[in-house]
Amino acid sequence: MVGTKPVFDSNAKYLLSKLLAMNIEDITKHLKVSSQLAIHAKQLAYHLCDGSAERGMAIDSFSGVAFKAFHNLGNLSEPSREFAQSHLLIGSGAYGLLHSNDLICEYRLDFESTLIDDNRASVLSMTNYWKPIVTPLLIEIAKNDDSIVLNLASKETTDSLDMSILRNSGVNFIDVRFLHHGPKGLRMLPSVELKKMRGSFARFFVDNRCCSIDELKCFGMGNFETVEFVDNELIFVR
Repeated sequence: MVGTKPVFDSNAKYLLSKLLAMNIEDITKHLKVSSQLAIHAKQLAYHLCDGSAERGMAIDSFSGVAFKAFHNLGNLSEPSREFAQSHLLIGSGAYGLLHSNDLICEYRLDFESTLIDDNRASVLSMTNYWKPIVTPLLIEIAKNDDSIVLNLASKETTDSLDMSILRNSGVNFIDVRFLHHGPKGLRMLPSVELKKMRGSFARFFVDNRCCSIDELKCFGMGNFETVEFVDNELIFVR
């Protein structure tokens, strides 16, 4: 498939130019990374800002646990890629919100990062920066489809959305939760396993072109014993 331009491509360049202007010590502090990773983050920002960075499709560019689980199920078929482009969105600290085939540069900047702004006079929070920008776009995309948003994102990514506006917009925002019975009752799955389930579920959604809650309930991975849809939450329990 042909790659597409991210909606907020210019915003990414703006944010990474802020990072590029920071020294290594400040990058280490504000991105919460080692000095070695801070140097690498600055190098990536340099190549993005000067236009020399290579670009790849967003769906193939991330390497976190959830994305590895998504891709471990094999190569995406052409119909699955087409469905993903229309129905799968990826939250990004640099690009805000991405379609799966958007062409992006490698970067290091997540929603928990902050950047120094205006000659060290203030700190720019990625969560606060993106909230008024991404929320209306997500609402627009949802309303142009079936007014449903299925949320598989982490808390950090979800925090970049204005939930009060989103929930009052008429969009049906559904959280997908993966729980297990522990000594103290129902709990979220451990972090790594939770990320794997989110990635696997996203792949199930794309490969099966799911269009209803009943179809989503058929997700067969993870040995879950019960599936419930309650109060706008799709809950898998084992």
